[in-house]
Amino acid sequence: MLTLTVNSNEVVTANFSEWPRLEVGTPLEEMAEGGFRVTLIGEYSASYEVFSSTDLVNWTLADLLTNPYGTCQFTDLAATNFSRRFYRALKQP
Repeated sequence: MLTLTVNSNEVVTANFSEWPRLEVGTPLEEMAEGGFRVTLIGEYSASYEVFSSTDLVNWTLADLLTNPYGTCQFTDLAATNFSRRFYRALKQP
């Protein structure tokens, strides 16, 4: 969300894009053999890099995905080694 205060005549231009969405269930639902399962929802046939972090500052590549159907899943094999884990996905050009 963006809040814009206008106190005179202004021209405002906005560009919107679809960001990929990552979803997880409860820890018990999303545990898979060997790791934690994450679902990516995004553009059909697009390629994505999925990054993970334990502190929201340092990010490491968790997986490279091609999303042929709009939804795909990956299993983070390193997730079981951490008390918390954050994810973000970036669409490749």
